[in-house]
Amino acid sequence: ELKPGVENILYVITAYPDGSPAACDLAVNVNGVDYQASTGDYGLGELRFVPDRPGAELTIAARDAQGNEATTTLYTEGEWTSEYVLLRPERAMYRVGDTMVLEVLTSADSGAVYLDIVREGQTVSTRALQVKDGRAEAAVDLTEDLFGTLELRAYKILSMGEIVRDTRLVVVDAPRDLTLAVVADRDEYRPGDTAAVDFDVSDPEGTGVPSALGIAVVDESVFAVQEQDPGFAKLYFLLERELLQPRYDVHGLSLPGLMTEPADEPALRETQDRSARALLAGAGGTILSPMVNSRQENLRRAEERVANYFTALSRILFAAALLIPVVIVGLALAALAREKVLGRGIALGVGAVGWLVVILLLLPAPEWVETPLERLGYWLEEAFESDAWIVGGLLLAGLVAFIGLAVRAWRRAEGLLGSQLLLYLTYTALLPLLAFAALTSGQNPDGPALIALLVAYLLIPTGFLLRSAGYGARRQGWAAAGMLTLSGFALAGTLLPVVALASAS
Repeated sequence: ELKPGVENILYVITAYPDGSPAACDLAVNVNGVDYQASTGDYGLGELRFVPDRPGAELTIAARDAQGNEATTTLYTEGEWTSEYVLLRPERAMYRVGDTMVLEVLTSADSGAVYLDIVREGQTVSTRALQVKDGRAEAAVDLTEDLFGTLELRAYKILSMGEIVRDTRLVVVDAPRDLTLAVVADRDEYRPGDTAAVDFDVSDPEGTGVPSALGIAVVDESVFAVQEQDPGFAKLYFLLERELLQPRYDVHGLSLPGLMTEPADEPALRETQDRSARALLAGAGGTILSPMVNSRQENLRRAEERVANYFTALSRILFAAALLIPVVIVGLALAALAREKVLGRGIALGVGAVGWLVVILLLLPAPEWVETPLERLGYWLEEAFESDAWIVGGLLLAGLVAFIGLAVRAWRRAEGLLGSQLLLYLTYTALLPLLAFAALTSGQNPDGPALIALLVAYLLIPTGFLLRSAGYGARRQGWAAAGMLTLSGFALAGTLLPVVALASAS
């Protein structure tokens, strides 16, 4: 994974099919930008560049002095974050008593980064570093308790609680109080031969001591077919073999076990250390509990609680949205029965609805209009779009009718009428709350729910129309006109959004 905004190092190893190193010139293209590099006598090179995004398409072309060429294309993926942190140890291999120099690069110019040193799953050291000009540095004295494989974790806590991090592994050789001598009975063996190897463990005075040995016998050819960084591992051991004197051919995969005092060959040691850095660069560490981003988990839990609350609230409001229109119709029927005009009121109401349906069917409409509901929605939209004054007039008429009927209910103590008006006022306030709760909870009403809500919508103007018919049967013209106006207002005001929603879906 690349770290945008800071200098990245790309390690490249080149080798021939037989596994021997190949010194090559490299042409590297990273996301359309060309770079040049080379590998030395041991086939190891590095390219330093600053990427502009975490993912990359890399094309690497290698050419040796004899004109042999090879090309490969790689793709990397990464995670976009607001900032990036890159941890870079000076070396990959240390000995107890050395000073480990660590460099932390950040895409931000300033701030604080934290460095944890972890050994065997336990944090043994934690320190805070101040970033200046996108860089921070730490010098760690490697005491006797800091040996073996160390996991270095650099991380930064951003303003929104997000944690960005980088992890590196280094190997620290433990102090050696014992000396191991290995002697084989022959210099060469054929396949199938039996080898006799003597291991002699002695203290600094040369006295033999009882010890527990871990022995690994490895065929060097396996390095060419290993799945995890075979080239880097093979190169590391190849360099180690050249550095060590005397030469003997017992090799293991434990990097600390290979760290003996080398001959004075700085160039070879630098190349070997570079191969070790490349070998450990892609090694990932464990995720420790202090590094868990609890803010994201807390946010998820809070969002889940909010969603559950609004889910329950939307269900309650939806039930109320279905119940209130039924109660409004029930109050209208109760008023007609009390005034002994139930039959005439229902007849007049049904007649008025039938008359409106006939008029609606006689009105011209486009060919795509098929159902009566689509026809009603079409003419409501046409009326509101063509003549804006109709909307204003309808709103004003509905408001005047509501106020006039409320005054009548209060002055004449008409409890049923007052209850109808109060429920309608409650219903108009309930609708936006229901929409908000449904959106917040992430719930989308299905087809049956929308149909049930639509039927409930239509009950409101129906209840007002029945009450208007009752007033008409009793020859109370102003009250009948007010309820009829309120019925039309409720029909247009509540049905139009549903019609528009149905048309859109």
